[in-house]
Amino acid sequence: MAEDTHPRVRAKMNEIFAAMTPSDRFAAMSSMTEFVCVQSMNAIAATMPDAESREVALRWSELHYGAALTARVRAHLQRSP
Repeated sequence: MAEDTHPRVRAKMNEIFAAMTPSDRFAAMSSMTEFVCVQSMNAIAATMPDAESREVALRWSELHYGAALTARVRAHLQRSP
């Protein structure tokens, strides 16, 4: 894995994370995950300016989970009211 963080900064980050409670670490991880997903979804939406949010979400799903699973989701959504 490439290191793009200065060793002193990495050490400080590790110190901060080590001092966190498990629930604080989970909350931080959850927040970072949400941020990355939103940024990814926004990038996809930018390439599909006329698409509705559902189509953007399905494209995101296709890129991250694969065409086969997303096809099943699409089929389920078409059958649902």
